[in-house]
Amino acid sequence: MSGSQLQNQINSTQQMDTYRIQSLPSKRNEAFDAMVNFIKRMEDSRNSIIGNMR
Repeated sequence: MSGSQLQNQINSTQQMDTYRIQSLPSKRNEAFDAMVNFIKRMEDSRNSIIGNMR
C-alpha cells in the first residue's frame, strides 16, 4: 500500500469516526425518549389499575 493510499484510508476512517461521534447525542436522545415513553405507559397502566380497584 502506498503512502497516499494509506493516508486516504486513514482519512476515511477518521471521517467515519467523526460521523459516529456526531450521531451519539441523537442516539442518546432517542434512548431517553423511549425511556420516557415507557415510564409514561407504566404510569398510565398503574393509574388505570388503581382506578379499576376503586
